[in-house]
Amino acid sequence: MIQRSAGRIGSGTRWVLLSLLFGACALFATDRVSSGAPQDNPCPAQLSGAISRPPAYEFRYMSRTWRVGNQNRVGNCVRNSGRRGLFIDWRKANLSGFVAPGKTVFSILPSEQSASVAELSPFFYGARPTRIDVETMVPAARPVRSSMVPAMLWDISRGFLPVAATADMSPSAEQRSAIQIFVPMNAAALTLAAKTMDRRTLIKEIEDHPERLTELVMAFTSTQSISGNGQVNLTYDCVYRTANQEGMEGDPPFRMRIVDPGFHRLMFGTSDTVGVGNWEITNPEFEAKIEIPVGRAIRLVATRIDIFLGDGTTRIGSIPINYLQPE
Repeated sequence: MIQRSAGRIGSGTRWVLLSLLFGACALFATDRVSSGAPQDNPCPAQLSGAISRPPAYEFRYMSRTWRVGNQNRVGNCVRNSGRRGLFIDWRKANLSGFVAPGKTVFSILPSEQSASVAELSPFFYGARPTRIDVETMVPAARPVRSSMVPAMLWDISRGFLPVAATADMSPSAEQRSAIQIFVPMNAAALTLAAKTMDRRTLIKEIEDHPERLTELVMAFTSTQSISGNGQVNLTYDCVYRTANQEGMEGDPPFRMRIVDPGFHRLMFGTSDTVGVGNWEITNPEFEAKIEIPVGRAIRLVATRIDIFLGDGTTRIGSIPINYLQPE
């Protein structure tokens, strides 16, 4: 069975998630180091990689892993220390978009156990893209040979946990991806310009006007839990917002598509791109849920969400997500 919904966030749990996420984002915007848990600070004060091409581009980057309890996290960070906007396309990190001057973009992804490997990844930056190859921590794509069983729950980080298989007592194994990139507020004008302007010129136009950039923050969560009828629920939840909603142009200003077509249809009920920017809703949200038989194997899958201008064809960013998928 498949259920999906879109609308205002309605649960206290999601507000807690959002407060944690956006609290972390405010932290990164000022480039302070968290004194709390590592998951609230994927971008340390000193990033290991550096590119210096003044006055055009100056930025630092880093890919790293850390543990939260028994669970691994992969974090990718880019900090723009220059005076102009910066466009990046970090291929194996699936992270693409703009970085405002003095700001940081990042992605935090869950990783199964110790299954992260260091690989060289193409990293393109600038309107006339320059390529460098950077070491990138990549969550290994391998099946998680596990699932729910009667009166037990498979917790990704700790193995099988005996639980009462009832709706009010069943715990959940949650996988959360958190991302911040920057997008242009004048999306409507850029959508019109894209009809006659090539992609490089369009990106340069956005880089030349960093004052028009605002952060787009997203949390994508997939959760497995035991339902009241003994089935396994896989729930997917996507929450996003921008820092400057009032200044955003366009209706909707952006569109998005999950590159996995089957998962996109599951989340949104269509194969078409979906509008991003229902700013009348304070924190827009999409949610879908499926039920699978007890004992069916589940794996952690990596994909990305592409962000387009309002025309649905001009891509201006990509957001990586990892999610639980039945085999």
